[in-house]
Amino acid sequence: MTSRPLAIDVKNTPLDNRYLIQLIVDNRNIGSKSTFKTCHNAQYYGQPLRPGDLSILGAKSLVAKRCFSIQPNTSDGQYSSHSQRHLARIPTASELPRMLDEANCLYWGTALMGMVYNLIDDPSHLLPSSAACASELESNSNSSSILSAVPRLRFVYCGLSVPVDGGGAVYLLEEAIDAPFTKYVLNNSLSPMPGLKPAQLRIATFLCFAQHAQYLLSEGKIFLSDFQGGGELLTDPQVITSDEYSNKFGQGNLSEVLDNFETLHVCNAYCHRFLPRNSFSRHDGSVDSKSIKSMTTASDMDLGTREPM
Repeated sequence: MTSRPLAIDVKNTPLDNRYLIQLIVDNRNIGSKSTFKTCHNAQYYGQPLRPGDLSILGAKSLVAKRCFSIQPNTSDGQYSSHSQRHLARIPTASELPRMLDEANCLYWGTALMGMVYNLIDDPSHLLPSSAACASELESNSNSSSILSAVPRLRFVYCGLSVPVDGGGAVYLLEEAIDAPFTKYVLNNSLSPMPGLKPAQLRIATFLCFAQHAQYLLSEGKIFLSDFQGGGELLTDPQVITSDEYSNKFGQGNLSEVLDNFETLHVCNAYCHRFLPRNSFSRHDGSVDSKSIKSMTTASDMDLGTREPM
């Protein structure tokens, strides 16, 4: 049997674009299994970081994530109960493209959250209508608590661990999240998870605003969902795009959520503070770009091109 080539030619990749390490992974899973991945404590031994390199290998502690598929235990291939299914590992050559999608979601997640904070921090991106709304809300005692501090969040640093010999497991390495873990927003939702405590709810509410901002700033092409993490760190986002790009960001890219964004999204105090009023002026799936100063161009948001990791 001829093995499939890997998506990355590890052996011929220049050394300045990779690190050669020995990765030690604890096979015991951390927490509950996600829909597509298991998570494990990990450590590595190998060459030291180059000066100024912000590699994942500089993190205080690491976790290694690996994808899996769910296979039926019944002879007819049906899942008649949760007990009649088991996790199955997939071949390395198939595993790598899936993990590239996971890493790509984190890559885009970092960029899209950066757009949100650029909007917040640079007043030139606020139109008079939203500035007036901000002044109104600041005088409203009901909104003062949620607007008192903007959560400063970022996605974890990450990197792919690819076996040199092509025969081992492919892992997505991430810096470990030491704070209590919280699911803030589901990937099929534009609302905070129910039952959150006040501090968690404030973060979830801000992230729903972030979805609104990303939707507008990308002119209705893209936003993030499936927000989760702990402390200031987020992980495992899902990138939601229109249907034409639905195969670019993994299996959780639910395009119908984007198609119905203007109907499903409910503006909150952050939206009123940082975004113009009546930003959804049309309901034909398009966005009135005059309602906000775009921070991107069509080439900036070329979703058909996977950026290098």
